[in-house]
Amino acid sequence: MAIETLQITHVRIASHYEAHRKIHSVGGVIDGVRWELTESEVIRRIESRKWSFFVRIGDLPIGVEIATHNDRQYIRTHMDGYAPSSLIRLAATH
Repeated sequence: MAIETLQITHVRIASHYEAHRKIHSVGGVIDGVRWELTESEVIRRIESRKWSFFVRIGDLPIGVEIATHNDRQYIRTHMDGYAPSSLIRLAATH
């Protein structure tokens, strides 16, 4: 079974002060068509093991993973610590 892999190129930020609650949705472009998924939908798709997501930092593809803080799941990149800094930076560029 093939895994669908999507590149995240933009992030919509929620108005919350806690870093692990800042991401509302993420999106990108496939064949010229924009897509957008809520954070909870990305989590469901990663958990299904049929989807994976990544961001590009320079020329490097960096995978997106599920993390948990205070019993709440959220997404971050493999390079991030507690705060999903690599994803939050994408909000500032769009």
